[in-house]
Amino acid sequence: MKRILLFVALALALVGCSAGESQQKQVTTTANDVITQTQAASTALKTINETTTSVPSEFQRESEKSNTPLTADSKTIKPLLTKRDQAYQRLIDIQSQLNQDAGSLSKAKNQANGQLPQTELTTLLSSLKLIQLDHKTLLSYYDEVTTAETSLFDSEKSGDDSKTINSDLVALNQYESTLGQQIDISLANLDAAAANAKQLTKAINNSSSNQ
Repeated sequence: MKRILLFVALALALVGCSAGESQQKQVTTTANDVITQTQAASTALKTINETTTSVPSEFQRESEKSNTPLTADSKTIKPLLTKRDQAYQRLIDIQSQLNQDAGSLSKAKNQANGQLPQTELTTLLSSLKLIQLDHKTLLSYYDEVTTAETSLFDSEKSGDDSKTINSDLVALNQYESTLGQQIDISLANLDAAAANAKQLTKAINNSSSNQ
C-alpha cells in the first residue's frame, strides 16, 4: 500500500513538473512574440510619422509649381498616403496580436501556481496595457490628421483663396505635430515592453536552470 501511495505521489509530482515546464515554454514563446511584434510596431509607427510629416511640406512645394489643384491622387501625394495606409494597417494587425499575447500572458499568470516569475510577468502585462491605451489615443489623433488632410484637399479642389488653404495647412500641421508626439510616447512604451519581455524570458530561463 505504501508503495502504491509513493508511486501515485511521484506520478503527480512528475505531472506537475511537466505542466510547469509546458507553461514556461508557452509564456516564453509569447514573450518572444511580444518582442517581435513591438519591433514591427515601431517600424510601422516611424513610417506613419515620416509620411504624415511629408504630406504638408510636399503639398506646399508642389502647389508652387503646379497649375492644377493638388489632390490625394496627385503623383507626389498618393505614394505617401499609400505607404502610410499600409503601415497603418500593419499597426492595426500588430496591436490585435499584442492584445492576444496580453490575454495569453494574463491567463498564464492566473494559472501559474508559483511556476512563473510573477514580478516580471506583471511588469510586462502593465507595459502591454499601456501600449493598448496609447494605441487608442493614437488612432484618435490619426483620424484628426486624415480629416485635416481631406479638408485641405477639398479647399484646394474648390479653388478656395490662399487664406483658407493656409488655415487648413496650419490645422494639418498642428494635428500632425500632436500625432508625432503621441508616436514618440508609443515608441518609448514599445521599447519598454520589449525590454520587459526579455527580462521575463531571462527570469524563466534562470528559474529552469536552477530546478
